[in-house]
Amino acid sequence: GDPTMEDELIYTLLDAFPSFSTLIALLIIFLLMKNMVKIVRQSEVMMIERLGSFNRTMKSGLHFKLPVIEQIRKINWRDEELERIDMRERVLDIPAQTTITKDNVSLEIDAAVYMQITDPEKAVYEINDLPLAISQLTQTTLRSLIGEFDLDETLASRDKINSSLKVVLDDVTNKWGVLVNRVELANVSPPKEVLE
Repeated sequence: GDPTMEDELIYTLLDAFPSFSTLIALLIIFLLMKNMVKIVRQSEVMMIERLGSFNRTMKSGLHFKLPVIEQIRKINWRDEELERIDMRERVLDIPAQTTITKDNVSLEIDAAVYMQITDPEKAVYEINDLPLAISQLTQTTLRSLIGEFDLDETLASRDKINSSLKVVLDDVTNKWGVLVNRVELANVSPPKEVLE
């Protein structure tokens, strides 16, 4: 037989829709385009590697990257891998630790480090986990500095300790592309028997 009216309607509908292979091709093109276009927000940057080597830094604005050939280099940040590097000043909380003064008194001290990434290329390629490195460096330097003072000097000269700590940190972190703006000893807690 002759095709019925219903058969003609079905063939017309099938002709109106693109073929399955066309849909797959359009989906692949869409996914590639989505991966090619990147919008970087104000005060953020993205590091681009081409075939595994550093190629360029994307600053704020609209950018294009080649699919497959170019990849975004992620930065390790406290157990996370971030594609975007925040260039604003940040506060790193340094956990409390026990330090010993020159006159053998134990103190619980915690601190805050105000830091800013100034060179994202160094921050990604010179150190693996930047916040962890700064935290460890602050803790060891703080233990060393407190060991040079007795209890009374430690309690009376916080500003001196803060500025000495800042100088040491800023010197070392400069290699990592970081500027240490300020260091603040948050709490200095002597043992209860000393307070009585």
